[in-house]
Amino acid sequence: EVETTGEVTAYQWYNGDNLIQGATESTYTAKAAGSYKVVVTVENKGCKDTFNATKEVSVKNKPTTPEFNPDFTSICVGGSTTLASGYNWYTELNASALVDLTVSPQTTTTYYATKVENGCTSDAGEFTVTVNPLPTINIGEDVTAVKFEDVELTATGENIDMVEWTADKGTITKDATNPKRAILTYDQTGDVIVTAKAISAAGCESAEVSKKVTFGEETCKP
Repeated sequence: EVETTGEVTAYQWYNGDNLIQGATESTYTAKAAGSYKVVVTVENKGCKDTFNATKEVSVKNKPTTPEFNPDFTSICVGGSTTLASGYNWYTELNASALVDLTVSPQTTTTYYATKVENGCTSDAGEFTVTVNPLPTINIGEDVTAVKFEDVELTATGENIDMVEWTADKGTITKDATNPKRAILTYDQTGDVIVTAKAISAAGCESAEVSKKVTFGEETCKP
């Protein structure tokens, strides 16, 4: 930028001896290295004069915009992921850079990454962390049954893709057509603790829930 006294009637910028077309303002943003000169025409008290100023400019290449493949990852609520090292990461453009690259967003969040090389900062690339909800599960209250009797186990809840059933005794047979259903059998009397955990399509897991199934002797009918 050039400052003068008097009224400036014209500016013209050059790179070396080459006139730069359209560069007729008081400032010029150099896009390539070179020796830049501006010729200024000034009128002061009816007299016109021209003078020039020369500036050597070294233009550094801007780093390429960070790209990530894939440009997203998924976590479950309460989970975390670590952003790639070697970049400055931000939750908002023009905000302060993150210090800890291990992030635990509670909702889906886009992070912005820039790279600094030779004192120049790249444009921001984007990386999205998708946050998936945890499934919920309920398998009902404790029940009683007769030994050798099939006991139907059914899970209800949200975001259930499959259920992992376990029992401390007896045998559990999963329903091949209904992932929320299973059958428990036991050939003894006593208590069986059934435990279930729901898994969502995104791979998120619920907390385990349990119920007690008490098996007794078959009652004789008269």
